[in-house]
Amino acid sequence: MPRRAAAGVCGPSPAVLNAANEEAVAAFLRGEISFAGVVRAVDSALGAYKGAGSSLEEVMDADRWARDYFKRIAGKVSS
Repeated sequence: MPRRAAAGVCGPSPAVLNAANEEAVAAFLRGEISFAGVVRAVDSALGAYKGAGSSLEEVMDADRWARDYFKRIAGKVSS
């Protein structure tokens, strides 16, 4: 799902976008990934997330999933 579309829908996609972005920006500020790596990380997380639902629990699960996902792919988006 594209970033703009994810930001404007209900359910877990905005949580994935936000969590992946927060983790990627923190890694960028620590010098671990490039600025372009932030965009790649968020796009990758949005493309990989297959969950659905809109309950608070499902949104919180999406947030946790995106943070864990970023930790797994951080080395692949570093440049």
